This record gives sequence, structure tokens and C-alpha cells, in this order.
Amino acid sequence: MDLFYHKIEKYGSLFASLIKPDKLNEIGAGRPDPAMVYKLSFISLNQYFDHTTIHDERAAKACLAGLYLHYDLLEEAHRISQSIETASGSFWHGIMHRREGDYWNSKYWFRQVGDHPVFVPLNNLARQIDRDQRLSDELWNPHNYIDLCKSTLGSGSDLEEFCKQVQQLEWQLLFDFCYDQAIEK
Repeated sequence: MDLFYHKIEKYGSLFASLIKPDKLNEIGAGRPDPAMVYKLSFISLNQYFDHTTIHDERAAKACLAGLYLHYDLLEEAHRISQSIETASGSFWHGIMHRREGDYWNSKYWFRQVGDHPVFVPLNNLARQIDRDQRLSDELWNPHNYIDLCKSTLGSGSDLEEFCKQVQQLEWQLLFDFCYDQAIEK
């Protein structure tokens, strides 16, 4: 998990102050923090990226969708992600629906994603933490992962903990990808 957080400063001081390295979200909806809705709603897109220049506004907005998901603010993440008509926007949208328990809708949005560049590193990292070899031999399949999350939600099992860890890797990789796309020249 340290793979992501050792470079957190690259996102600038505002993102770095808001991303909590030890936060392991629930695979379900989680517990939204109303104070964070208020706090995040007063920060403009340009303020998040004040240390650099935004070159792709849709990718920058995708970072915001991810940040709202980081704080279990599914309604806000949904509002943002559904307005981003890119594979990454659909990816955040699919994660949001998976977390809210709307699994069919989550699979719909992952079909819209197609073959996302995050899938290969996610597959590799998920296999590294899969000590019990719970993942199939195929490359990353978000539909299988949705089914795994659904089957283990609320169980308190090692498998649910594994799903949380994979979800954190997924969040980290997608956020990093979107950030790089947002500032790429």
C-alpha cells in the first residue's frame, strides 16, 4: 500500500492534506462525514491543482469524484462521475454503484469502461496481496470483483478484508492515473 503514499506530495499540498493514507474504506457504502461534504464543496477545481496547470478538465474532475469516494460521499461522487464521459469517469461511476450495493448498475458502468490502463497494474498488485489465491487466472475482471464484494459484504471475514485492500489499490491507481491525465502536457 505504501506504493501510492510515498509520492502523495506530487498531488500538491491540498490533495496531500485530504488523502488519508491509513483510510481503508468499506466495500459497502461506508459512513459519510457530513463535515467533509461541507469542506470539500467550498474548494474549487483550480484550488486542488493550484500547484500546476490543468490540461484535461475531465480527468481533474475525475480526481474529485475519487476524493469524494475516499470520504464515503457517494451522492457527491455520483453527481461528479456521471458527468464525466470518459473511461475513467465510468470507472469511478462503477465503483460508486458497487459501493452503494447497486451491483447490476456497477457492471453496466464497468462495461462502459472497456479495457482501462489501470486494470493491468491492479491485477498485478492484487495478486501480490492474494496470499490465498482467491483471484482467477485471467486478467483483472471488474465483474468478478463486483461479485466477490457482493458475496463477502458485511461478513467480517478475511475475504472481506482482502476486498477492502484491493479496493484501496484500485482507488490509488485510478486516482494516480486521473491525476497524471489531468496535468499531462
